[in-house]
Amino acid sequence: MSLPAKFILTMAMILPEVKGTNSYTHHIAVLYHKDKAPLSTTNMTVVREDSTSVNMSLVYYEVPQQNILELSRIVCKHLEEGGAGFVSYLDCSSTQYMDYYTSRLGIPGVLYSTEPCDREVHQSTYPTIKMVPDCYMLNKAVTSIVKAQAWPEVTILYDSIYNSRCMQDLLMKISKLLTHSRLIRVTNTTDIKYVMPTTEGPGGLNMVVIVSEDRLDGLLQQAYDNGMLGSNFFWLIVESSPNLCWTPPANLSQSHLLVLQRRQSLTQTNELCRTGKINTVLIEEGRDILYDAITRSYVNGWERYSGNQSTTCSELKMSQSPWMQTVRSNLYAVNGSQITTDADLSFDTNGYPDVVKYDILSTSDRGNNFLNIVAGWDNENGFKLKDSLLYLNTFMDFGNRTLLIATQEAKPFTIRSEVNGTVTFTGFCLDILDELAMRFNFRYTLIEPPDGLWGGPNPDGSWNGMVGMVKRGEIAFAIGPFTITSLREQVIDFTKPFMEDGAGILTTRPDADSDKFFRIIRPFALPVWGCIAIAIVCVGLLLFIVNRLSPYTAYNRRHKDSSPEEVSLTSNMWLVFGTFVNQGGVTYPTAISGRCIVGFWWVFTILITSTYTANLAAFLTVTIAVKPINSLNELAAHEQIKPLVKAGTNLYSLFQTADSGIYKTIWSRMNDMPVVKSTNEALDIVRTSNTAYMTDRSQLEYHVLSDCKTYALADEIFNTAGYGFVVPEHAPYLDSFNYNIMRMQEAGLIEKWRQKWWPRSDQCSVSDRTSSATALGIDSLAGPFLVYVCIAALSFVCLLIEICLKRRAYVKQKKLTQLPNNTCMTNGVGNGAVNNGFEFD
Repeated sequence: MSLPAKFILTMAMILPEVKGTNSYTHHIAVLYHKDKAPLSTTNMTVVREDSTSVNMSLVYYEVPQQNILELSRIVCKHLEEGGAGFVSYLDCSSTQYMDYYTSRLGIPGVLYSTEPCDREVHQSTYPTIKMVPDCYMLNKAVTSIVKAQAWPEVTILYDSIYNSRCMQDLLMKISKLLTHSRLIRVTNTTDIKYVMPTTEGPGGLNMVVIVSEDRLDGLLQQAYDNGMLGSNFFWLIVESSPNLCWTPPANLSQSHLLVLQRRQSLTQTNELCRTGKINTVLIEEGRDILYDAITRSYVNGWERYSGNQSTTCSELKMSQSPWMQTVRSNLYAVNGSQITTDADLSFDTNGYPDVVKYDILSTSDRGNNFLNIVAGWDNENGFKLKDSLLYLNTFMDFGNRTLLIATQEAKPFTIRSEVNGTVTFTGFCLDILDELAMRFNFRYTLIEPPDGLWGGPNPDGSWNGMVGMVKRGEIAFAIGPFTITSLREQVIDFTKPFMEDGAGILTTRPDADSDKFFRIIRPFALPVWGCIAIAIVCVGLLLFIVNRLSPYTAYNRRHKDSSPEEVSLTSNMWLVFGTFVNQGGVTYPTAISGRCIVGFWWVFTILITSTYTANLAAFLTVTIAVKPINSLNELAAHEQIKPLVKAGTNLYSLFQTADSGIYKTIWSRMNDMPVVKSTNEALDIVRTSNTAYMTDRSQLEYHVLSDCKTYALADEIFNTAGYGFVVPEHAPYLDSFNYNIMRMQEAGLIEKWRQKWWPRSDQCSVSDRTSSATALGIDSLAGPFLVYVCIAALSFVCLLIEICLKRRAYVKQKKLTQLPNNTCMTNGVGNGAVNNGFEFD
């Protein structure tokens, strides 16, 4: 029923009581503050067609807040102009003054308050109807919720809307529950990130909020931005104003949030809240109550307010109006005003409502309404829970729902297979998902992201990939090896990590057969071989010098068994080389100085040859491939090998947003990098070009263990982080998921599944550890043969040189023998001597 129709109906009901009277207009003053003004503040008169009825005029006055002098002036002015009563909608201090003033002067009035008031500040001798929130009743309702939830501690956020006596009463009631309380006063400059507790209690953080409505939205937005509306945060919002129009924003539907509000009037509908008419409705309700009381007192009060004389405040102070007292007494006989939905309004001896009822509403992410009544409280029956849960977003399970979950292939975490057009997934993450589905009673359907990306920010600020799908609410959550980063945490939440890992670098393994011919020299590096050659020459020269200068050599002592080879350079050099290769020489030194050099040379030779023999055995039997890239610094410095990462991944964002350092250097070399969205695409590029692919090391280990002859993995691990599943912000099931993932780790399930999906060893390492020796092929020993063939060829070259030199000497000698006065000459070896197969005569 519309308000005008209700008013006319009320007038019609009381018409029989006022027959035979003359029509008269009673002036009712409407007092309000500027920020709580009704839609229309134009003075208006409601005139009945029946001249015997009572007409009423509404006169609007704007009252400054907490200005008692101005309020007194307005009250006196209205009374002097023949005012018949008041409907006020003011703050506590102004409401308490109006209560006192109307009580002392016996003026009819209906008082609303914009905030909870202390009913004990003023006990009325002549009570006035007070439609005000009673903070003591409100405290009882709040305490009943704290008790029902058994909170061990609670944080109370309040502002100036709650006076000290009301807060003291609330703290006293909470302390009786043995609940620790913490008070935080909120102002316009308060940043709750710095004033809220830094640690959570045993059951999470419990907050009670009693602030003005104009500050409430900003406070909750701060809480949302700082992650304080998650599953471990439980909020109780206390509606302190009677206009009951505040509704939580839709983005809080998944949070743990209760709203405690007075049970709404029939006229206080959502439509009135949306159109801003709620303050007007409250004033019209007060007008109807006054009208009913004036009508009941019509006959007794007509003579007093006949309009023949004016009334002043001073006159009223001396003598109260009997007619007004009659109206005031009839205020308590009001019935049928329907201030509450299920009972008529009645008042106690102080003018406060006899029965106070509150509704308790909870946010919920299920169903069409995200705010639902879950409990109630009244001063007669106390707290009454509607169902089993107070916070509807308290997660139990999914109730056998089918969830839409996103993933894509990342072996061995998620392995994609397609049979007859049907795509299925298996792998490490699917085992975790199946365990969660069993524990939380849900089924699932897996989909792949349309853009094939894991999730990163776009230039316009939006998010792509599976992270973007979760953020937009297109899926329940996403599974896979998602790297937990602060950038992603700004838009979504992660479960606790099920694995810790870092990024690795994968390249192709160099061809191990390319240098088999020269394994004979690989036990020593080229500088070592050079040092050995220099040592042979130097020791040979040293031995020659010592033998040549020592007076105790057999040759220098003219010993009968001495040989000139002892002091020959070539013989000493040959001796040193022969002992190095364990072959010895023809003549050994006889002097102590020479023997010392040879003796220690033998020791040096034993050490070198033993070391060479041991390393040669290892190089001939074990294949050791040199990794082309072993760290990020090597990759940054390498001119031929290009870096490669998948688009839309954490690593891509890491390199892209780097401002300096090695990451910036790597990004500068990615200008012409091809766009790849899967590891399989990246591996194809690695096999066919000089490319180093970077991604999660655990994925790279899987491919290396599966094909160790093709790929090589760098030793360096960088950007170490945890892997988790992606869920929406403040998801109610996040804590349950985290707890059960930890239980899986403690039970050994995570390690069991890891051993299931990762090969325990690669083919290369298995073949290296076989018990039988590996037969060496000709390619492994081709080096010594090739060296010997080269030396043999060199010896034949030397032979040809020797023959040529000898023939040249022979020709020269023959010319000398043909000279006169010379007897028969030979080449120094006697007549008819044969040298190197040639006979000279």
